[in-house]
Amino acid sequence: MKDLTLAAIRQQDAHALAAGYSRPMRALEVLSIVVFWSMLGLLVRRVVPYLHSYAGLVTLAVFAGYLLADFSSGFVHWIADTWGSTSMPLLGGFVRPFREHHVNQKAMTHHDYIETNGLNCMITLPTATCTLLLPLEIHGLVAPLLFLDVCIGSAMLWIMMTNQFHKWAHLEEQELPKFLRLLQRTGLILSPEHHQLHHQAPFATHYCITSGWLNGPLAKLNFFHTLERLITWLTGAVPRCDDIGIEAAAQSDAQASAGGTSSVRSLRSKLPQTTIEAFNSPPHTSSRAIPRPGPTPNTGPSTPASAPPADMAGLKTWSASGPASA
Repeated sequence: MKDLTLAAIRQQDAHALAAGYSRPMRALEVLSIVVFWSMLGLLVRRVVPYLHSYAGLVTLAVFAGYLLADFSSGFVHWIADTWGSTSMPLLGGFVRPFREHHVNQKAMTHHDYIETNGLNCMITLPTATCTLLLPLEIHGLVAPLLFLDVCIGSAMLWIMMTNQFHKWAHLEEQELPKFLRLLQRTGLILSPEHHQLHHQAPFATHYCITSGWLNGPLAKLNFFHTLERLITWLTGAVPRCDDIGIEAAAQSDAQASAGGTSSVRSLRSKLPQTTIEAFNSPPHTSSRAIPRPGPTPNTGPSTPASAPPADMAGLKTWSASGPASA
């Protein structure tokens, strides 16, 4: 993805986003963690009697679950980064940490176990419930059902661990034990170098954050951008407008289209001015830039940005090349 040069990125205030982590949400996360580990224990107990006879099948299912977790992490990450807003009822609490993370990458490194992993545990619970209701044997047929059960159970475990891997990818090397850094270097879990590709504006690629193995294949298939264009065509929804503002969203759409006409920019020309202004000024828009800690990949020189819209005068905004006074 090329640097954004036609529009400055408008992001929400980091402090307001952090303040959105409420006591009810934390209580729900604590409950989700307790229920998650209880359900995972029940799933393991169901599988143990079959380990001796189906060791190879179980091993393959655990690996398949790891791949499924990587894809699931990317799909959920893409949804939360691309659609919705922090002001939505109920779902706004799900979107909030994704918005905060793009403004301040290092914030999550200060989160405890509950805040880091609670939401992921919550997401897995419906699937875990269905898996526990799935029989492991029907008329003597074991292998397919056992594979499915172990694969889903494995995916649940790795999905829960995904945000922990993600947090480790944002820690400094000296803050990690050597064995974790070794896992990152070998690509067995998400590495800082690989994940920094996602943190290049406009945050529209490399969504998979368990291991990151599927980012390359999904990028070659143009998987997420194709879904975005389809959803925009069907619903008129603007991808990433709540995260980076409609001007930056329109430009990133045009760049991803390899020089073609931007579906978002075409949509923007049909929107009322009041709607455009609302997109350009999302809730809690910061009046100053929040520096992004951590290493930033060298993407090369960028063309100077064009003059900002009139409604951005006096604000400090984020462009792809850093903070600038509008």
